[in-house]
Amino acid sequence: MSKYDAIYSDIWKIFDTVEWKAEAIPSYPTDMIQASGVTNFIKISQFANYEKLQQTSGLLEIDIYINAGDGPKQANIIADKLDKYLANKTRTTGLTGSTQFFESSLAFFGTDKANPSLSRYRYTIPFNYYGN
Repeated sequence: MSKYDAIYSDIWKIFDTVEWKAEAIPSYPTDMIQASGVTNFIKISQFANYEKLQQTSGLLEIDIYINAGDGPKQANIIADKLDKYLANKTRTTGLTGSTQFFESSLAFFGTDKANPSLSRYRYTIPFNYYGN
């Protein structure tokens, strides 16, 4: 498995677990269109931006969408749930490597341009991938 496939696999395995699905937060890759009428969902993208020997550093960005005008409470609840699965955790990719996540941050990004009935927050968390 290539490094980028391994990082992608590590991340998406988290959102495919029974535990995450029980959180009832629809999760999509950043370039997918969410189901019609869905609010309180996330879109996930990862960026690997630094490579040294068998280590790749990057940033996982998760956009949190909630009903516009509801205030930050629901976004904070979703960010706390994401922390439960990501912050300071390490995911192992079979025999080839692992992805280590660090501390997260959350920022308000305003009303969504594509759908003004939604507000967008961005949850970011740096990671290192170790492996071939």
